[in-house]
Amino acid sequence: MRRKKSIKEKVYIAIVELKNGEEGRLIIPSTNIQNAEALAREHENVARVIKVKRSFFNDW
Repeated sequence: MRRKKSIKEKVYIAIVELKNGEEGRLIIPSTNIQNAEALAREHENVARVIKVKRSFFNDW
């Protein structure tokens, strides 16, 4: 019988433009960068996502 592979969440930082025109950052735990970008895009105060990058602070 095969064991289930554990899925590890990583921490991503999304640099976004807020609806008031300012630049902001979101800290997003996610399994991959595409999901992190989608979660950032769905946030209520975000006008657009500029960049999503991996954070190496995974012990939060």
